[in-house]
Amino acid sequence: MAIRFRIATYNIHKCHGLDRRVHPARIVKVLREIDADVIALQEVLSTPGRAEDDQARFIATELGFHSSLGENRRINGDVYGNMLLSRFELHTTQNYDISTKGRERRGCLRADIKIAGTTFQPL
Repeated sequence: MAIRFRIATYNIHKCHGLDRRVHPARIVKVLREIDADVIALQEVLSTPGRAEDDQARFIATELGFHSSLGENRRINGDVYGNMLLSRFELHTTQNYDISTKGRERRGCLRADIKIAGTTFQPL
């Protein structure tokens, strides 16, 4: 039996649009149109306070997806990094520091995803 699912990746640039406005609901609208089952987001900023300021929580809640946020660094005390969203259960997640000396910190978020009772692991 073949299992098919759609994967997408999207650099959301801290939810800044071309109009320079920060608008997480606009990101949610785009993600709904893409209709992917697993989504990898880059440049997610998570600020405690108003719901839309915590981009990670807002986006995951609006989509109703399982999520994991991998912190790569802090910006003014707020978490900044990569996020994985999935319609399916996230079995395990691990964030790795892949920074290079002399450059800003970078990270890689790895996840095992459980689909139809089978855990898929990236190679």
